[in-house]
Order: sequence, then C-alpha cells, then structure tokens
Amino acid sequence: MAEVTCGSMEAREAGASCAVSAGLCGPHRTEECWLQAGCTFAERWLFTEGPSLAEDIQQFREGILRCLCRSGKQEEGRLGLPVSYSFVSVSELKSQQRSPCCSHLFWSTDQYNKWTRQGEALLHNQKALPRACLLLIGYLTDQASVEKARRVDGSLYVRDKSSAMPCEMLHFSLDLLDQLLLFPGWSYLPAQHSSGGYLEILAPPISISPKPERLISSEGQPINVLYPHAAVQLLHTRTEGRFPPVNVAGELCRYSSLLDLRGRIFFTLFLKCFSTDHCVPVLVQMRDVHFLQRPSPHFPLVVLCCCLQSVILIQEFSSLCSAHQPFYTSRNLFVSLLLKHHLGLPQYLWLVKTVKDLQDKFCPHFIKQHQLEASVGTIAHRITEEVLVPILRSLSPSEHRCRNVEEEIAVVEQHQCPLTKYSPLKGPCEVLSLSQLYADAERQGWERLCLPQLLPSSQAQYMNTQELNRSLAWSFLTLDAQDFQPQCILLGVLRSSSRSGSLQLQDESRSVPCLIIKRGRACCSHFTDTGFIGNMLLMERFQVVVERFIRSDFPSWRQLASPEYVREKRSRVYIQFYMEDAVNLGQSGAVSRLHQLPREVKLQSAPHEIPAEPVASKDQPSKRQAEPDPSFHVPLKAKVARVMEAGEATRTEHLGDAEATCAEHQGGGKSDEIGRQGSVSQLFLLVHKEGLLLRNCTPIQGDGTRDIGQQERLTLQLSFQATVVWVGKPRAEPGDTQESPEIIDGDWERLREPQRVLLLFTGKSIRWFPVLHPDCLYRLIIPRCSDVGVFKRLCAPTVPVKTQHLFNCPLLLVVPENWKLHYVTLLESLIEHQDLYQTLARGRPELHSVAEILQPKFTRSLVSFVGEIAERTLCEPERKSWIPTSLSKGRDEGVFLPWEYTLKLTVRDTSSSRSTLHVYINSSVPLLLGLLPKAQVHFYNLERKTSKLNNVYCKFVACSSFSVMELPSHPALRSAALDSESPPPDSSLPMMFLSQLMLQPEQSSRGRSVCHVVCVLSLGLNWLCSHCGSAFVNGSCSRTGPTCSSKTPVFQAYAKIIIEDGSTEAHVMCRNHQVSALLHLPPSEWEGLQQHVLKKGHVYIHHRGWSVEHKCTEAPDEDLLTKYLRKLCLSPLICRPVLLSFRPHQQGKEASHTDSVQTRTFGLGRYEYRTHIPAPLLLMCLELQEVDYKALCHLSSHRIRMAGLGLLPAPECSATRPP
Repeated sequence: MAEVTCGSMEAREAGASCAVSAGLCGPHRTEECWLQAGCTFAERWLFTEGPSLAEDIQQFREGILRCLCRSGKQEEGRLGLPVSYSFVSVSELKSQQRSPCCSHLFWSTDQYNKWTRQGEALLHNQKALPRACLLLIGYLTDQASVEKARRVDGSLYVRDKSSAMPCEMLHFSLDLLDQLLLFPGWSYLPAQHSSGGYLEILAPPISISPKPERLISSEGQPINVLYPHAAVQLLHTRTEGRFPPVNVAGELCRYSSLLDLRGRIFFTLFLKCFSTDHCVPVLVQMRDVHFLQRPSPHFPLVVLCCCLQSVILIQEFSSLCSAHQPFYTSRNLFVSLLLKHHLGLPQYLWLVKTVKDLQDKFCPHFIKQHQLEASVGTIAHRITEEVLVPILRSLSPSEHRCRNVEEEIAVVEQHQCPLTKYSPLKGPCEVLSLSQLYADAERQGWERLCLPQLLPSSQAQYMNTQELNRSLAWSFLTLDAQDFQPQCILLGVLRSSSRSGSLQLQDESRSVPCLIIKRGRACCSHFTDTGFIGNMLLMERFQVVVERFIRSDFPSWRQLASPEYVREKRSRVYIQFYMEDAVNLGQSGAVSRLHQLPREVKLQSAPHEIPAEPVASKDQPSKRQAEPDPSFHVPLKAKVARVMEAGEATRTEHLGDAEATCAEHQGGGKSDEIGRQGSVSQLFLLVHKEGLLLRNCTPIQGDGTRDIGQQERLTLQLSFQATVVWVGKPRAEPGDTQESPEIIDGDWERLREPQRVLLLFTGKSIRWFPVLHPDCLYRLIIPRCSDVGVFKRLCAPTVPVKTQHLFNCPLLLVVPENWKLHYVTLLESLIEHQDLYQTLARGRPELHSVAEILQPKFTRSLVSFVGEIAERTLCEPERKSWIPTSLSKGRDEGVFLPWEYTLKLTVRDTSSSRSTLHVYINSSVPLLLGLLPKAQVHFYNLERKTSKLNNVYCKFVACSSFSVMELPSHPALRSAALDSESPPPDSSLPMMFLSQLMLQPEQSSRGRSVCHVVCVLSLGLNWLCSHCGSAFVNGSCSRTGPTCSSKTPVFQAYAKIIIEDGSTEAHVMCRNHQVSALLHLPPSEWEGLQQHVLKKGHVYIHHRGWSVEHKCTEAPDEDLLTKYLRKLCLSPLICRPVLLSFRPHQQGKEASHTDSVQTRTFGLGRYEYRTHIPAPLLLMCLELQEVDYKALCHLSSHRIRMAGLGLLPAPECSATRPP
C-alpha cells in the first residue's frame, strides 16, 4: 500500500473497510454503501452545483456500474464491485500524497509482483512503486487550467473541478478527450520539493459517461476533400495572397515533435494517399534519429540525437519509484537559446551540461528547477544573462544562416539538419560545484607539492631535523580560473557563518570560506557591504588558496623522497577575490522557503547552513565548561539580570514568539512581516574591533536574555568585542529600513562628548565579524520593536576594571543573535561635516610604520601598522593552547591551525624593504585567511615586545586584530611559494656605507655595501647530529647522557670576518653556504672539504695575530687540514672586495654601554696615543657575492664626495705624553 500522509485519505480507506465489514449484514448492503461513498465523492470533486447535479450523480452511479460490470468481476448474487478501493481525485493526490504510488485495479498480486521484479532487476538500488487501493476518476483534457480559453500547450491533463495534473498515456484516443474517465491502472510521481506531480496512465481508461457521437459530415452531407497529391499541386501553383481553407484527407505516415516558436505551439503531420483499406498500428520508441559519435567529451561515446523530423513514442512506463521532473515547452531555456544563438550540436550539449551543473549547485534550496529551465525569476534570469549568454555569443559562428524549420521538417531526398555536420567542441568553461572545486584544488595542491622546492636551495643541506621539518610544516599553492581544465567559473551564495565567523560561498554541495576585499582603496579596502550576504555571486577572476600542513620527521634533506617520514598531512582550501570582480546576481530563494518549513525540516537543513539560520535550540549539547574569569564574571552577571528584565518586557511587547525570530535573515533581513511591525535602530561608529577568540561568556538567548539553567556558569566560546561610539539618537522605523540616514547637523549636537559602548558578540552573533571594520558607520537594528529606550536599558553601567582601562568604555552591551547590522558609510564620507568628523575621529588609534616601531626610543606597548608579509613560517609555541572538545572540530574544518604551532610572520614596510618586523600569532586564533607572502595587511593593537637578544617583535593578544588590505598578485604568490625563505633580491636593498649605521643606529636595517674582507677572525666546520645537535664523530652521535641512536649527521659551518668600506669597519657573521662563498670554493671542492672534516668531526680556526715579520702564527700540533684552511683564510682569494647584503646583529640586553666603546693605544715614536673608538658593528650576512667593479668605482666616488662634505664620522681621541 502507498504511504498516505494526510488523514482524509486514510479515513476514506477506513470507510471502505467499514463497508466491507458491513457485508456481514448482507452482500448488497456493502456494495450499496460503497456506491454511496462514490456519489459523495463525485458531488464534492467532479460536479458543480446546479439544477443538473442530481442527474449527473445518477449518471455517474450508472457509469460506475457499467464500467466495473464490463470488468468481469461480477459474482453470483453480487455485483462484484471493488469495495476495498477508495475513490481519489487529482486534488487529493496533490495535497495529501507525498510519496510515489501506483494502482492496478484489474491486476492480481502475481501480476503486480512480476511487474515490479522486472523493474528492480534493471536497477538494483531502486525500489518498486508501492501499490495503493485507490480508484482515480477525473476528466481528460488538453488544458492545464480549469478556466476557459486557456492556451493549449500540447500536453494532456487529468482534472477535477478545482485543479489539474499533467499525465502521460500509452493508449490515447481523441474520443477520450474532455470525458469523465475511470483510470484502472496508473502511477503517481510527486514533485521533489513542491506540491503536485504527474500521472502515468498504465492501462486504457474507461469512459464513465456515454461517448458522444462524432460525425465527419456536415448536416448529413459529405465533405469535399483534397487528397495529398492534389494538395501538393495546389501549393506549387498558388499565387501570392491567401486562398480559402480546404479539407485534406489521407493516410498519416509521420508527424513531428511539438514545437514552441515565438509563443505559438504546433506540430506538423504528413499525409499520403490511401493505400490500404485499414490501418495497421506499429509501436516504435524512436524514429528518424541521428546516430552520432563523440559529439562532446561530457557525454557518452555514442549519442542518439533527435531533430525536427524525429519522433519519440512511449512504449511502456517504468515500475520504479522516481521523482517528477516536468519538462516545460513554454519559455523553455534550451529551445530559446538553441534558436536564438543558432547553436550547433556541440554547443548545445555544452549548454545542457552547464545547466545540469547549475541545477546540481543550486536546486532546490536556492533556485527552483523549473525557474532555471524557464529562466524565470531574478536569479535565474541573471544567471542566463551573465553566465550562459556571453559564452554562447562567443561560441556562435560570426556568419550563421537562419534556420528554416519548414525545410528541416520536410521529407526530401537530402535531409537538411544542423545534426548532419558537427565538429567536437572542447568546453570553453565549466561551472564546478564547490565540492568539486574544493576536491580538485586539494588534489592539485598535493600533486604539485615538491618537498625540495619548499626549502631554500642554498640552505637545505645544512638544516637539522627540527629546522627541516619546521620548514616543511606549512606551504601553499594558489590557483586561478585558468588552472582548472576547462576554465572554471565560480558561482555561489555568499553567507556569513554563525559558527566560524567567516564569509563563505555556498551551494548545494558544500560551503567554502572566502576572503573579500575592495581593490585600490587606501582608506578602506575591507568588505563591509552587508547587503551582499545572502546573494548569489558570479566570479571569473579569483584565487583558490590551498594551504598544506605536514607533520614529518625527516632526518635530513637526503630523505625527502621517502614518503614514510610523513606522519600526517592536512589541507585547508579557501577562496579570495576582489569585490569589484564579483557580479551580484541577486537574493537567493533559500530564505523565504526556510520560513515555510516545519521545525524538523529546518533542523535537517542545519548542516547546510542556509543563510537564514534558526535560533539555537535548548536541546543542543552543551559546550565544555571552562573556569570563570573572576574579573569578568561579577559585572556580567549584574548586566545579564538587567538584560533579562528589559528583554522580557521587550519580548512580550514587541518581539513575539521565538519561532518568528528564526525567520530573521542574517544578511540584511528583508522579511515583509518584520518590516510591517517596525524596528528600532541606533547608528554607531566602529572605533576598534578585537580579534575573534575563545572567551568565557554567559550564554545569551536570541532575545538578549540569559539561558535558563546556565545563569551561574560561563562557557568558553568564540566571541569578539568592538568599541563603538553612538552617533545620534535611536530611531523608530515603521519598517525594516535599508537606506542610509540623512546627516542633519541638529542630530549631532550631543556628540561633544561621544558615548562609547563596548559591544560583545557571542554565539551566532559572531557572523557579523567579517563585515565589521574600524572607521565605518553601521546601523544596529532591533526587529519587531518600537521602544527607542531599549538600548539604554540593555546597556550595563559598568564593565570589568581591566576592560575599562583598555577601552575607556563605561557601558557594555551584549548583541543578541536576532539583531541585525546594516553598513551605512565610511567615516571619511562625513568630512564635509567638520564638527561631526572631528568629534568622531578624535579617538582613532594612531598608525605607525615598521621603522618607527623598531626604534629603541619607541615607548608604546600596543601598536598598529600596515605592512607587507615577506615571509611566513611555523614555529613551536611558547605553551600549548587548550581548545575545548566542543570546538575541537574546528581544526578539521580550517577554523584553527591543525596542530599546535605558532605562526611567525616577517612583515616589512610597504614603502621600503629595509625595515622588517616579526609578528607571532598563537594557534588558538581562528580564521587566518589571506596571510600570505606579498599580501598587505593592517595590524591593530599588537603588543610590542623586546627579546633577550634586544630584538623587537610583536605578539597577537586578546585586543589585537588584522585585516588584509591588498591581495598578492598571482606571479608573486607563485615565486613566494617556491622559495619563501630566500633573502630579498639585491636590487631591493639600498646601497649604503657602514658608517651610516653608526650615525643613525635607530634606523639600522637591511642593506648592501661594497667592502673589503680584512681577515677571518674565526672559522668552524663541523658535523652535528641531525636529531640532538651533538658532535657527530666516527659515524655516530657523541652524546652520552642519555645516548642518541641517530645515524644522520648534518654539516654546518660558520665564520666571523672583519670588513671595511673606507668609512669604518664591522664584524660579520657568516653561516653555511655563505662560508662557501667566502672561501671562494667551487661546489666540488666544498663537498670534498666536508668529507675530510667528516673524519675528524670538526675543525676550528682562530686568528692568533701577526708576528714581527707580519706572518701568521701557527700552533705546532696543527694537522694538514687545519694548516691548509689557515693559509686559505689569509690568501688574497679570501681577502678581496665583495658585495655584502647584511642586517644588524643584536647583542642582547645584558650588553653594557662600556662594551659599545673600546679604548685603544697607539705608539708613534716617543709618544703614545690613547683613542676611544666605537666598538665594531656586528652584522649578520644575508648574501655574499663577488663585487662588480663598476659599482665599486661608483661607490668610491660617492664616498669622496661625502668626505668632502664632512658627512663621514671622525673618531674621538686624546693624546698623552708617556711617563
């Protein structure tokens, strides 16, 4: 039996069962009750009120008896009526039947089982149609509506007096049209996501009413007709103009498909002269079709294609359950684009495939399938105009011939049809689903991964295990539209996730995080347009970023080709693009449909996170509790109590029930019901926004009240705080306003002392995080409210002392989940209102440069600056961060870093590459999107710190945040991904004198200098254990407590040299490959030297000074290798001019001021001279190259000019007479 979802149909079958039980009283009494039920059914669903109603019902009763008596079901003493069947109309099927079913009145159980087994044998994963004891009765018509004078579309319908349902028939006769019929065999297939469906008529219907007599003569007189041969001659000899209609008679030989051209629906039939006295029926499935090979790579090898001469006949219906997928001939997208753009077969097949992809992406939640196929509705029409039409125009030939439908239909010796000639077409582009895009990008990310390319080619062989695996821990790959074959077009619905606080693109398959910024806007490049959320976006230019995370234990670089050392790997994929490259296709239909769904269906839709997100249910599993913060707990409890009191009154008076709150749309809220009830809004300026972090917060419900049962506990959840300034007074709007407020000078009189408020966003309110940015004005809206004093009542008068000290905010307001935000304008747009602009801009944070932050005299503890990321690496954290179990799933979904690492960013000034600053971000900070090399980032409120080595760096703390201002170009990303550790090119570093570093030590940074190597103070060559760093001697690690079993050594070298450039001298530290360049050894000799050192384990050389004969002193016990290196260090091959790229080397905080000044005594004749000179500069070598003598000459002439101007430093000295 079929599943019946409504009670009326079950009651009808129960009534039939009562009729059967009534048969105990007498056989005729049971059938009489069943007939009476049929008459009641006919009166309700088939006949209209009128004087002939009683006669119609009597004829219906007689017709039922006549139809069923013909079936041979009579028994002796009984009429043989099917009393176990219930009468059903098409209106009841559409409104009550939700699952497919079938009915076979005259079939036995064995016949039905045989029929279902045949279907299930073809497709094992499909179930057969269940059988229902329902007797369908209705009128067969060719009009889709019961109204008169409706256009005929060529389809058949079964209707009652209120509605109609499309149907397909195997046995159709014109005698059945407009007749009341009983359908003994039929299948009902409901629509997938809407009411209605269609019928498949399996057995010939039986007429209940007597058939009217159809006469082919006019008033008893014969009709004059033309036979086909004479009609053809008449058409060939006709002149211009119309001639009177004629009658043509002949034998039907073929007919065309149904056509809909320019709003006219027709078909063509072909007659021939009568050749037989009777018609022999022939059943075929397909006739006059084209057999084609390889027409498209997206379709099977062999395709049967129909043209206008082809005919498709349905021979037998399926016995399997399937959803109704109607085909609309009116305003059909495929037919209109086919004829409008004169598409060939390959272009048409591409169109079919692309539309199918669009259906899979957005149907049924965002677009209804019939709207897309008919290009009906805003989004469907925009998709057609913005996606399909431009591509089809490029595919259409420049010179095309208009199609002649009559020639294509006509039967001629040489068939004229677009299918006769075609050439395979490679798809111009493809609309991938987001799941396909994610999987393809992830696949390319791992396929293109080459571990040796992740390491600097000059440093890989010198890395130990920790350095090597840390360098491999993170890498990235960027893909644009051309990297997908064929080229990819990106389509998705923009939403803001209430669980992760990020922007996401979504379709039916999945959601992918995205980063959106504005191009070329120095004042505000952030994405702020809240009206875009919930809309469908189209992008042809974008970047797909694949971040790869690897946990490995490679002993050294020699084992990089062995995959067994990779313990675990994960990836994160997100999309970044400029807002100017996105085309807004309009609001998706998911929001309005979600409002109409029952509660259980809404809960089932939650994993997809459709833009209208329901309020959190109290049945949700509670998050893991954390220890409360005493400094934050007490004031917040007092605030929540006031929120509960004010919120209850507001909810009772204005907000309505909780289910209405569910219908709020997160991206701007366009509900008509809410608009009619009004809202209250408050304009504010965002001064500062903190980062999205895990904080202890009291659970707050959607109306602003605390959650019952959670009043005394704090939960650790993602949240953020924002410091804002109220602008003007709260407004009561009659509807849900979408317009920017008018700027009136009178509204700003009270802003002499602006009111600061700290907004706390928790729970699902974090969805506003990606659209809130400093120096922007927003409108905070309370829907279904008219009380302008609600903001004042819900604000707490005190905040924790720690927070008040940081933000100077006397008020705290927790933003409930159902409140909404609208972006209004930028602060810069109010510059014409001088008083207002100056008042609001008074509290803006000061922006510094990287060079200013690096200065020793800089005293601020919190800094904000704009910089370009030069390098990104992962390092071990200072301490492990704890993430609760309820949020640990975020590591798998890309919310947090996958493992416990600290992110290290090397940031430099956007105008100069000399000054660089390290920024450290803990792994507990989510949503690190867009932090890639070459990207420009605005950092807010980072903590400035100084290390033990006196190096300045910044740290991401609770009040910090960042925003990406400019995306890196694609070539810059590719080069940075291949060698992110390499030093900047020489051309990007300025040429400078060493004395300039002494004159302006606060501005010391990276640079280049042409200098001379005076001598090598020390040289060390050693082999160390790759695992623990101990000396590696005789093929094993020398560590003894505890012992190390590692068998992998790594070679390392260092040297300390003295250089001078004529202005001063400096000590330079060189490492590894820089030592090789210093010794001027070719690669083969450098490798040979390493092998000689391997025998001893290490070689150390220290400069011992000069003898009287100006010879280097040597130790008597030095071996041959040591003597060779000592001689080499003093040779002209080493002491030569070089081009040195460097950065300052910090000594640390423990270095005293006296260490920076040295006293030297020089003797000249009888006198000694004692001179105070600065300690030599300490530099770290970045690159050492052979000098370009043209550059040396240029620098020498420049130095002479500077000396003439007195710009070179002079040493401070004093002379004394010896005793």
